[in-house]
Amino acid sequence: WAASDSKMPEGWLAGLTHRQLAQTLQRIHADLAHPWTLGQLARDAAMSRSSFAALFKAVVGAPPLTYITTWRIYRAKLMLAAGHSIAEAAGQTGYGSDLALSRAFKTATGLAPGQWRRECRAAGRNGPGPVKSAALGSSVTKAVERGQHGRTRPPAVHEIAPVSSTDRASGANSSGPRASS
Repeated sequence: WAASDSKMPEGWLAGLTHRQLAQTLQRIHADLAHPWTLGQLARDAAMSRSSFAALFKAVVGAPPLTYITTWRIYRAKLMLAAGHSIAEAAGQTGYGSDLALSRAFKTATGLAPGQWRRECRAAGRNGPGPVKSAALGSSVTKAVERGQHGRTRPPAVHEIAPVSSTDRASGANSSGPRASS
């Protein structure tokens, strides 16, 4: 059905149906922890770096490395919500250490992973049920409610709202990492 729609929206599904991007996206998702580079991704797609980056952004809606970071932070959120340690989440998401994940997580969400996890716990999350927290966006909440703790789709980059200190102070809902180029 996706291939029959001539007005395919941007996003990971559009990328998975694109003949030049599908295999590369499948490789990314098969090994999220791999230290991906733009050069390697472009070689995998048999394209120049600039052509690949432009095509990826046009089809998927974000630059390739931003897309990978979005997935990694999303996966880390799911792991933290499921009770895994920051070090375990770092290992599974391609960050070399808990410190590296903490830096990326805070840059993306405005919160340190430990603080984010404490907010989830304070919201009454005990086990695999839904998480209700200002620190956990609605897309993530829906995934947790469906019981998807491992292989899940992150919110599309266009669904991700930046988190400002004003938003955190007011308790506004954050859907996760900020989209940036």
